[in-house]
Amino acid sequence: MDKYTVLIADDEFWIRDSLKKMLEESKFDFYVPEPAKDGLEAVKRAEEEKPDIILTDINMPGINGIQLIQMLKEKSSDIEIIVISGYQDFEYVRDALVFGAIDYLLKPINLASLEAVLEKAAMNILHRDEDNQKKSVRQKDMLRYSSYLQDQEYSLMVSHYDSFAVIENQISELELDYVGYCLVLVNLSGFTRLCRNSEGKELHEEIYKIKEYIRKKLSGSMGIVFHNIYVSDEFVIICDSSQNEMQRLGEELARELPVREKCYCTVGISRYTFSWKKIKEVYLSTKVALLSKEYRNYNYVGIVDEEEKTEGRKRISPEQERNLIQSVRIKNRKEILSILEDIHLADCGKEKWSFLEVKQTVNKIAWIFMEDEEVMKNQQKKIEMEYLFEYLNMVLENYNIHIVFQVLEEMADKLLEQSQDIQDESESIQDIVFQCQEYIKNHFYEDLSLSGLSEKYHVSAPYFSKAFKQVSGENLMSYISRVRMEKAIQYMEQGISLTDIAERVGYDDYSYFNRVFRKITGKGPREYKAAWESAAHERASTLEG
Repeated sequence: MDKYTVLIADDEFWIRDSLKKMLEESKFDFYVPEPAKDGLEAVKRAEEEKPDIILTDINMPGINGIQLIQMLKEKSSDIEIIVISGYQDFEYVRDALVFGAIDYLLKPINLASLEAVLEKAAMNILHRDEDNQKKSVRQKDMLRYSSYLQDQEYSLMVSHYDSFAVIENQISELELDYVGYCLVLVNLSGFTRLCRNSEGKELHEEIYKIKEYIRKKLSGSMGIVFHNIYVSDEFVIICDSSQNEMQRLGEELARELPVREKCYCTVGISRYTFSWKKIKEVYLSTKVALLSKEYRNYNYVGIVDEEEKTEGRKRISPEQERNLIQSVRIKNRKEILSILEDIHLADCGKEKWSFLEVKQTVNKIAWIFMEDEEVMKNQQKKIEMEYLFEYLNMVLENYNIHIVFQVLEEMADKLLEQSQDIQDESESIQDIVFQCQEYIKNHFYEDLSLSGLSEKYHVSAPYFSKAFKQVSGENLMSYISRVRMEKAIQYMEQGISLTDIAERVGYDDYSYFNRVFRKITGKGPREYKAAWESAAHERASTLEG
């Protein structure tokens, strides 16, 4: 990965100093200049030093984070901006995302979450640079006839950077003479995971069928329908119909969309908009509005209201937070689980928590586990906890609080690291571990988890986790990731695209695949593939010589 410059902006010295040290200790080789003390200094420094990424507090005196984003985006749309906020600032976060921030971090910040958002920013820059190099030689006709290439272009428009020129060309070719438009997000929970198979062919077929079905439902209206390749379960509709007409379409899709069993449909409908240049803003505001959806699997249609506020209540009290930190410090498993029960996370469906509230609460608990002093000192335990944290955020998107709770319990067990010896047990558990390893090698593309595998072999999840580690010498999730990355490397050598490889080896989210690949190999997939291709070319040249 190239050496990008990260500028920090915060009015509190201890936060500036802490973030700078974390960045300097991170796995990335970022250049981190002296932080800016406020928004005005950040604007001036951005003009002079032209940083690639800005990490800014959202609530500063003088020029706050929102005003800073607006001023920076007016001068350059290429700067990747990440905002820092507290729970009470979420209305500001919503505005920050609409005005161009790519993500946000909740205080207190830990290294794993900081690295995750910085990697996302770096990937955005990489995608932008690569597209600028390729766009001049890409043939327009391929966009018309290739469904996947169209998805790539349209996905860039809403997910990565300001590529209005791309959509402007498509509007011209499709003769979309719109006065205005509505944007509709259709999220099919677990769609990619459910229809993926070992060959990777069924997924593309199903994606095409869904897009064709939606186009027919537009009833002759000319519009754009695409699958967002960066958010694998998401489809996007852009049409000149009114918000009321799109609401009727959304309700019909939620009822009738031909998807597999247990695949729920969430639909978000934007306000009617008159400017194509605001397409990314419209997309983000619609996406943010859906954070208020209740955290449970059900078909849902939501409309973006101009006055609607997306707010999340703090579901973990300061007292519960203090007690959890204390219980983690003294390694009291019983008390840790008791506090988790008192938070009522497992009852979030009954109590109608929003997706935002669940995500904030789960991340707060996970961060407390990961910031434990023993975890920070033990590199192996730290790596294993980071794997679990990544997996936790992935399963959150599937609206299965039972699995989310199991992953939190596994993190607690990993934190406490109870040394239950299984060597005196019968050899049956060792046989089960060996069988499980073979199963993973042959079914690496499936949705593999501790809970699912322990249920398959009729063993309790905590015991199976310990047994697998003791027999194999490797954490279960680490083993699954390693097997998948070995297969990914084989696919690379066959010339398969990286996006397809991510799907074939079991990852719905390419960014998540990229992070896991880097942890396993020490290089990003693009960097690894380029190095392999260069070496292969040199070998071929040597043989020819």
